[in-house]
Amino acid sequence: MSGPGAFLHVLEDPSAPPVGQPQGPDGLLMRLLAHMLYADDDIERAELDLLGRLVGAHDEEELREYLDELCEQPLDLQELANAYPDPKDRDDIVTLAEHAIWGDGRVERGEVEILEDLMETLGVKPG
Repeated sequence: MSGPGAFLHVLEDPSAPPVGQPQGPDGLLMRLLAHMLYADDDIERAELDLLGRLVGAHDEEELREYLDELCEQPLDLQELANAYPDPKDRDDIVTLAEHAIWGDGRVERGEVEILEDLMETLGVKPG
């Protein structure tokens, strides 16, 4: 199982196996999450825990290094949209981004801006 639905499954079911450190289209999802988590320039432990559930790692230093690697790569929302043309996948991508926004219990302007750009690029309407 792969794609945004698999990511959501891991986040919503603590018994689900992690997705690991994916490449290709799923790697784009992980990059989106990393950029969302870094949008406020501050990574909280709860946000690292969210990432840790997905990749199957819990060492803070290892998770921060992985986040740094992901954020060194540009976030190309059009590339993400091209990789996931299915409307259900696109809705799931927005839900996944919302998980990242709420990872630290705060909503920051930078996170909202990324989410708005994401929804526009994916053609997903609010609601």
